[in-house]
Amino acid sequence: MRSIDPALFPNVFGALRDAGLDPSKQLVPVAPAAHYTMGGILTDLLTHWIDVIQWYTRQPRPKTATSTGDLYLMNWQCLDTITTVYEYPQKFMVSFAGALSDGIDDGGIVFRGTNGALKVNRTRLAFYPQGQRWQPGTQHPKPEILAESLHDGTIDHIQNFLDCVRTRKTPNASVEDGFQAARTSWIGNLALKAGKKLPWNPAWGEGV
Repeated sequence: MRSIDPALFPNVFGALRDAGLDPSKQLVPVAPAAHYTMGGILTDLLTHWIDVIQWYTRQPRPKTATSTGDLYLMNWQCLDTITTVYEYPQKFMVSFAGALSDGIDDGGIVFRGTNGALKVNRTRLAFYPQGQRWQPGTQHPKPEILAESLHDGTIDHIQNFLDCVRTRKTPNASVEDGFQAARTSWIGNLALKAGKKLPWNPAWGEGV
């Protein structure tokens, strides 16, 4: 934080100074696992993908969740490997597998249906039709729809947020969308803690 203007975050800098730290001269000590102890892989990683799934399917919440996982690599409290399966009212399921063993592919989504498969990640969106001949050297046909990212999408995401701050319009990802995605992640954590398939509980409520 030594290169950050304290005037931008007066509360943060004030709290650090109260704790005996001078962020203008010292590095701020952060435990490596701190980000994950607040909800683990589901709240940190799944939330970045389940929001898209719930947007596309117009399903704001699952009807059941089942989770399993364990600690295999890291010396911390939250699990470093987890698999969660959600059932949705519109007769489809979402399976999520998360692990901290490697960063190959950096995650993504595959929507599978009777007409084909839609693959979405941070570099492209591609729809592969069912029943077509595979392209040589691949296990899929030529994509019927292909949209490749021209740059890091984070730039557009932040720009949309800043534009909405100025104009007071609703951003592409609304507060409700964010709440619903985070809630789904926490339902997975509740299922993990319960050790069984967990049905939707009306007490979890809706966003306000």
